[in-house]
Amino acid sequence: MSRKKLLSPMLIEQLDFFKSQHSCWNRPDPDPDLVAAVEAALQKLPADIREVIVLYHLAGLSLADIVRQFENRLSADQVKKLITAGRSQLKTHLAAFVAARWNITPPKTCRICVHPQRARIDKMLAAKPPAQSWGIFIGQLQKIIGEKIYPPQILISHRKHFATEVSCR
Repeated sequence: MSRKKLLSPMLIEQLDFFKSQHSCWNRPDPDPDLVAAVEAALQKLPADIREVIVLYHLAGLSLADIVRQFENRLSADQVKKLITAGRSQLKTHLAAFVAARWNITPPKTCRICVHPQRARIDKMLAAKPPAQSWGIFIGQLQKIIGEKIYPPQILISHRKHFATEVSCR
């Protein structure tokens, strides 16, 4: 798919201008594998997130400029959230390429997977009755391990994605 089908004409014009002004885009020896991996990862992003990421990171626009680009349909806070979501999704989409290319694996990001009492936490999560509130569970967990793990989404995500694995990704 060509970039013209995915990006607005004004955005393409801004990117072309940006590329002509910045030497990093004009390198005589761009890494074609890296360029292809980043382009493929960008294509996997939802259109609104992709456009914000391109404007912010590739075109170098400020948050205020991006808000103006979207004709105030997005607030600065919404743009920040889209940038954060886009970075997270790009990190996920590029992880395999980065690991294969440079033998770099992302650090463990699950607080439970790196916790020294992970086995105990996993055991308690497995035994948690479905009707028990997370507030009560967190209180019990705090009494046993001496630390409050909050918000409950950390525990829910760990249980969903990593509780049966040896370690998280």
